[in-house]
Order: sequence, then structure tokens, then C-alpha cells
Amino acid sequence: AALARHIYVAGRGSAWRTRRAVVGPPRDSPAIPTRPPMSRLAYLTTRVAFVLVSLWLVVTVTFAMVALTGDPNQAAVRYAAAASAAQGGTSPEEMRAEAEAAVQAYRAARNLDATVTERYLDWLASVATLDLGRSFNHQTPVTTLLRERLAITLTYAVPGMALATVGGSVLGTYVALGRRRLVSRLAAVASYTTFGVPNFWIASVAISVGLYEFGAVWLIDYDLERAALSPHNRKRLLLPAVVLGSGLVAGQARYVRTAVLDRASETYVRALRARGATELDVARHVLKNAFAPLLSRFVSTLLGVLVINVIVVEYVFSIPGFGAITYGAIMDRDLPLIVGVTLVVAAVGIGGAFLKDLVELHVDPRVDPDG
Repeated sequence: AALARHIYVAGRGSAWRTRRAVVGPPRDSPAIPTRPPMSRLAYLTTRVAFVLVSLWLVVTVTFAMVALTGDPNQAAVRYAAAASAAQGGTSPEEMRAEAEAAVQAYRAARNLDATVTERYLDWLASVATLDLGRSFNHQTPVTTLLRERLAITLTYAVPGMALATVGGSVLGTYVALGRRRLVSRLAAVASYTTFGVPNFWIASVAISVGLYEFGAVWLIDYDLERAALSPHNRKRLLLPAVVLGSGLVAGQARYVRTAVLDRASETYVRALRARGATELDVARHVLKNAFAPLLSRFVSTLLGVLVINVIVVEYVFSIPGFGAITYGAIMDRDLPLIVGVTLVVAAVGIGGAFLKDLVELHVDPRVDPDG
């Protein structure tokens, strides 16, 4: 990468010197001011500042969307308290008083009596010290809850992502470079079909077939009291990993196929084939040159799809992971937990884009910190 960058910069300078020698310096034209090139340290500092500001904007907007809108759970609390009082034979006045007391207790437990500005400033000070508060429903520190549930999700998400990356790269490359057109087209049809089938349908069919046709009770019933990597829970995370990976492998295959086809007709590919290189060697060189755009698409698209798929898979398989607490926090308006899961999702997306920029800066000589 360093040699390629040196050749690129040297060639650019040589081209400029050739142009000056042939055309000559411009006459009667004012000097064009140029800014000094940005160093890598300044570039990294700018990107880190952008990451921090982006995270702050995302969680602030999330806080405002929850804090500035009505809470439908207050009506549910009032109805439950009134129904309980009615069963005890109380008068309508006492029933209304008990319902109002239940709502006030609900608001006090969530600090809803304070102004939005006071709640935001208190929350911002807590986040600055990495204290996300306590979950209203779980009565557990949000950081502890996120750490425990993320461990469960990563146990099956990492193998699923590995399956999607490797399987999608192999399938997409074979479809693009394969000499057997019939097999390549069948693989492309299977890829597009899998990409169009919803993940919740695949998961539901897998559970139905496993439970009712083969009696595989171990497909469900995750035990939260045991470790995520215990033998009991590992078996219950096998099928979610396959379902998650199958939903992502089709998208990865489409991106790889497009990137490989864009480079299959370039000069170096024809030169490799003229020298008698095998299709495996050709695929290896093409994938190496397509690494930067594939990384960009992987970070920008697949990570976002992964978050949605995790919520769907955990809902269908009843896995108490990150997706399950995200869904529960939204339904229960658990503000500390909502902000916590949003911070994690934003950190994954924005942090992934930041890492992508760092990798491209290192491996792609065309990337200029000034640009």
C-alpha cells in the first residue's frame, strides 16, 4: 500500500511537471493560494471529533423524541389501578384517587415531574461519566444490562456475520467469474430469492419444522441463568446464527458480484488469464482490488440490516439478548434503556464508518486526507 501510494503521488507530480514543461507557466495570472496538506494526525482528530458530535446528536434526538411526546403507559397505569380498585368495591371517588396516586407514583419513579431541561442536563452529566442510569423496568444499571445482553447476542451474531461474509464472498465471486453459466445463474436466483424472503418467516418455518416434525425442543427455551456459552444455551443459539447468516449472505453476495463484475474486464485480469492463471488466482486478485468498496458497503448497509435482523430473530426465538431488551424498552418507554441501546447502535454504525475510513486510508492510495 505504501509503495502504491508513493507511485501514485510521484506520478501525479511527474504529470504536473510535464504539463509545466510543455505548456509553461500561466501568464498574467495571480497566484492561486494553496492550503497546506492535512496531516494524518489532524485527519484522525477531525474524524474523532465528528464521531463524538454524531453520537451526541443521535442520543439527544432520541432523548427528545421520548421526553417530548406523551407517555401512553400512564393511561395503562391509570386503567390498571382503577380496575383493581373496582374489584375491591370502592366508590368512584376513591377509585379515581387510587388511579391518580398510581399515576403520580409512576411519574415520580421516572422523574417525569422535573422539566425536560433539568432531565436532559442531569442525563448529559451522567453520560459524560459513562453512567447511563438504571432501567425503570429491570431495576438494573443500564451499562450492566447492556453488557450482559450484548454477550448473548454476540454469541450467535459473530458466527452469523462470519457465515455471511465468507459465504457471500464465495458465492458472489463464483456467480461473477464462474464459467458454468447454468450453475452461476442458479446460484444468482437462489441468492436473490433468499434476499427477498423475510427473516422472521425463515425463523418461524425453522422453528415449526424443528419442533413439530423432528421434536427438537432444544431450539427454544434459552436459560438466562446459565452462561451464554454453556452447552445448554449453545444449542439454542445454533439455529439463530444460521438464520441470521442466511439473511445476510444474500446481500453480501450481491455486493461482491457487482464489485467483481466491475473489475472482471480490466487489463490486469486479462493479463492474468493470458499467463494461464487459475480462476482462484484471478478471484483472489480481483477481491483484493475490490476490498475498499466492499468494506464501505459492508459497513454502511449490512451493519444496519444486522441490527434489525437481531431484533426479529430474538423476538421469534425468545432469546433475551440485545434485540429483546431493545424491543421491550421501546414498548415500555424505558428512557434510560432506550438511550443506552441507541448509543450502542449509533456507536456500531458511526464507529464502523470511522474504522472503514481508517482502513481505506491505509490500504487505498487514492484516499487523500484533504479530500
